[in-house]
Amino acid sequence: MNMLPPHTPLETNELELSWFSSFPATNQGNVRYAGTWTNSGRQIRYTKENGGKSNLYAGRVTFSNSGLFNKNASLAVGKGELAAKSCMSLLYRLRGAPLSSWLKVLSASALSSSLYAAEIWGLSHVEDLERVQVRAIKSALSLASSTPDHYVRRELGLVHVKCQIFGAALNWYIKLCKMEDHRLPKVCLKRILELSSSDFDLRYSWSSQLELLFREIGESDLWLSQDIEVICKRRTQLIESMQNLCRAKDEERVANSAYNGIYKLVSDSPLISPYLESHLGIGFKRLIAQARMGGALRSKLSICRMCAKFDSAKVCPCCNWGEPDTLEHTFCRCPVYRGLRLAFYGNDLLGRDSLVALLYSSDTLSLKKMCFFLQDLRFFSLFYGFTPMIRGTEATNQVNQSSKIEK
Repeated sequence: MNMLPPHTPLETNELELSWFSSFPATNQGNVRYAGTWTNSGRQIRYTKENGGKSNLYAGRVTFSNSGLFNKNASLAVGKGELAAKSCMSLLYRLRGAPLSSWLKVLSASALSSSLYAAEIWGLSHVEDLERVQVRAIKSALSLASSTPDHYVRRELGLVHVKCQIFGAALNWYIKLCKMEDHRLPKVCLKRILELSSSDFDLRYSWSSQLELLFREIGESDLWLSQDIEVICKRRTQLIESMQNLCRAKDEERVANSAYNGIYKLVSDSPLISPYLESHLGIGFKRLIAQARMGGALRSKLSICRMCAKFDSAKVCPCCNWGEPDTLEHTFCRCPVYRGLRLAFYGNDLLGRDSLVALLYSSDTLSLKKMCFFLQDLRFFSLFYGFTPMIRGTEATNQVNQSSKIEK
């Protein structure tokens, strides 16, 4: 590649900068300019794309002229979702291992890909970046896309990705403050702090976005003091405060949610649900997750690429009781599945309290029994859902046969 001779170095605040220009290259119709910045002997590659409208730093972060990082946020989400898809095959290799082990792999691959340098550009894109982990978990558990994000985080004991970005931004801020005054990043930080005190657009001010996070956890006075020693000592406490705040918000949203009237009764811990840490297979864990987090209006049970859907706007097609077609009706009261309930639980009718107790249980045997019950329930819903007459004895015989196969 033909390189032009370097320009005369620039000396500003004892910081020496020199840059090199290369010939423009064409990539899919867009003109790209590559070059290198040298700072104290350290070379930094950059690329200008789209006629100079954006710069690609280190091949990972796209700086646009607007300074809002909207393009980089979409690219980061795409990279994270692509990395998350590569983790899906590992679900079937768990063989009953806790799901938390898969979550660690997801965090190490997908989140590390999407959150690269997010402490600099991601403070205003936390909701977009949160989609990476939430969508990956919904796909892993075969949940409906309409499942609220706070349900997913609550079920798996996760916190909003904002906590991770806040911790990284806090570390970056401490590092900047400890730099020498003549360092260019320190000079830029001081200037940003000066501008943030005026009527400045929050979208363009990194320090104002970080200040907003301090206010959320009730530490606005600490930010205004700019006491770096105190902030450094309380770094862990500040991150924990943000995590507690995010968990409290999710808990409040679950309590006030109208999406599912049962989930608020079975989720009372910020930790991952016990059944996800049990030795059940991924198929059974999906069934339980769908039963726990299914919507009151619409829900589904899916396993082995087959899916039984429930729609409360319609009347149950299996019986003549005229009740809405919901999972609760099918599980607890529908007379068509009376034989299943007798075979598994010794009762032809179950109340909501019984359903809540079953979904809340952490006993492995109880969970397995409910999984087989849901599996057979899905089987009958698929193949006999539109046949109004099914005798309970026929259902019982099917259950007995499946129990013999299990043994």
